[in-house]
Amino acid sequence: MSTFSASLRDFHRGACSIEQLETQIERDVALGSVAPEQLLEQLAAIDSELPLAPDALITLRRCISSAQTRLRTQLAAKLPAGDDATVLNKRPTRVGDVINDRFILEEEIGRGGMSQVFRAIDKRKLEAQSRNPNVALKIMTVDGIDPGVAFVAMQREAQKSQQLNHPNILRVNDFDRDGGIVFTTMELLQGDSLQQLIARTAPSVVPLEQAISIIKAMGEALAYAHESKIVHADFKPSNVFITSQGVVKVIDFGIARAIQTPDQPDDDKTVFDPRAALGALTPAYASPEMLEDKDADPRDDVYALGCVAYELITGRHPFSRLCATEARDSEYPLKRPKQVNDQQWQAIRHALAFEREQRSPSAREFLEELTSRPRFNPATLVKPALAATAVAVTTGAALWLWNLAPSADGPMAFRDCASCPSLLVVTAGSATVGLPASADAGPGTFEFPARTVTIAADFALGSREVTVGEFRQFVTETGGDFSGCRSGSSDWQPDRSLSWENPGFPQSDAHPVTCVTWDDAAEYAAWLSRRTGESYRLPSEAEWEYVARTHTDLPLTMEDGNAAACAGINVADRTAARTFPDMQASQCRDGFVFTAPVDRLPANAFADLRGNVFEWTQDCWNPSYAGAPADGAAWQSGDCQSRVLRGGSWYTAPNELRLSYRNRFETDYRSNTFGFRIARDIHEPSI
Repeated sequence: MSTFSASLRDFHRGACSIEQLETQIERDVALGSVAPEQLLEQLAAIDSELPLAPDALITLRRCISSAQTRLRTQLAAKLPAGDDATVLNKRPTRVGDVINDRFILEEEIGRGGMSQVFRAIDKRKLEAQSRNPNVALKIMTVDGIDPGVAFVAMQREAQKSQQLNHPNILRVNDFDRDGGIVFTTMELLQGDSLQQLIARTAPSVVPLEQAISIIKAMGEALAYAHESKIVHADFKPSNVFITSQGVVKVIDFGIARAIQTPDQPDDDKTVFDPRAALGALTPAYASPEMLEDKDADPRDDVYALGCVAYELITGRHPFSRLCATEARDSEYPLKRPKQVNDQQWQAIRHALAFEREQRSPSAREFLEELTSRPRFNPATLVKPALAATAVAVTTGAALWLWNLAPSADGPMAFRDCASCPSLLVVTAGSATVGLPASADAGPGTFEFPARTVTIAADFALGSREVTVGEFRQFVTETGGDFSGCRSGSSDWQPDRSLSWENPGFPQSDAHPVTCVTWDDAAEYAAWLSRRTGESYRLPSEAEWEYVARTHTDLPLTMEDGNAAACAGINVADRTAARTFPDMQASQCRDGFVFTAPVDRLPANAFADLRGNVFEWTQDCWNPSYAGAPADGAAWQSGDCQSRVLRGGSWYTAPNELRLSYRNRFETDYRSNTFGFRIARDIHEPSI
């Protein structure tokens, strides 16, 4: 089937009639293969390139408008009766009106397809002698929109927005009505939209440093929304506001859709889908999956964020405002902005991938890749005579930088693909691990005797535990049954209803994956090796403790369970003890009953080495260090049906919070306190 743009070109050269175009419009809209807004954008784009006759332009616009009206009428007929079908007052709201005997409308400051926004004075704040009695009122308008549809849309917007308490998201105070007037009260912003900033700066562009700062704030807002199970679904420059103080605010969650999860049905989609009912989708910023009406996913917003980031940096849309499916099908070339470095360009390309599986898995990971320091691919490392010398090496199309010694602000991070775990380089060296003979660690301690291990070569270790989102990529590509997990609630007996997707408590893709066996973790490492061509594995327990002692500032013990136990880590604390009264808890609060998102409480460059989830290592179990390898390699003899875990978890008691503490379980044992961190060898090339 020909695209509408192609048909318009045919019409311009006389190979297609106006009647054929009208038939195509009606068919495409009726079948849902294209949104009316897309047709209008394509029509405008072609008309600017190949001007159409005025009467033809008017005819086509009317045809699209009629098809859009029929679509909305059909969708509105599917809405439930009752409040959702409320008939609203169509009288225009004017400056000077008093709403709900409380809000005095002073100035209209915005207008959209279904609302007016006013600066208003809150009489209650005046009575309280507030220094700032002004608020913003978003009042529903119903011109061209079914009133029942509009009412439900605004109610959903207010409900979702009130869940989001973040400095970079517009604060919504309340949703209310005054007779036939339905309105939302919000914080009043002074400044410009991002769209206005880009237009005002043209033909120049926003300085790169300022652009990156704005992109980071937008990404943080979206990442927070995703952690709250909400996808914005209409992210674009006009939905970002820059206040007069320079604060970035993401606005208008009017068509935001809940993320589908197994334990949280998408109620909004089954009852009311504002994107479908209002056609409220902006094709130029919508992901291919949104255009193809697939379930909401945070990566939809990542695609839109990539578009906005590119436009902010360059002043132009990455695909000349073509919708994603058309840009994909036409193999539209993505041009590199001259002002970005190789790493920033790679981050933008990952965000703009047309396939979800190839796109940056989260807004937070896009930001990490965009803003972390340039880096050199360890696979091409050539050591100079002076280990602290920085070198630059060109690998393929990218220039990577590598610092062969830890810098003042910590080791340098890198990743081998957009959805691969973030890694940090660990420099070779020696350290004493285990406990000295004089230590009194109580019965059942397996940390003797203390010994020196020498790590002969640099290696890389995950900067944080493998996340739910990263593990999801593995499961999606490989399949398999990973269900049947143990928890304190099941008295640590297998529960078939629990798994890495549902460990018995809520998690987002940013949390550490748990309910994984040693076998699962080893399979993940093997899959990652096949995918990247690098040597991924689980760390040895000697490597784990070496990093904890030499590359972090973690204290050796926290056995007293005092406030220090909650400083930057997630362990059994007073917060968790309220849910588990019999728990042996530290007398402090870390704010989390169960797992915390990775990097939320970083104690050092290697986040969550202690606490959050126990981490599987390569080593077979041996009850003492007698005869253990001295070179830091994994111990591959002993009881290899059981493997060693290190680090403690959100459920770990104070007396098990030593850096040297060793745990062990069978390789097929799943617990919602067990996870893992990945390691990777660094090979020097042959010369």
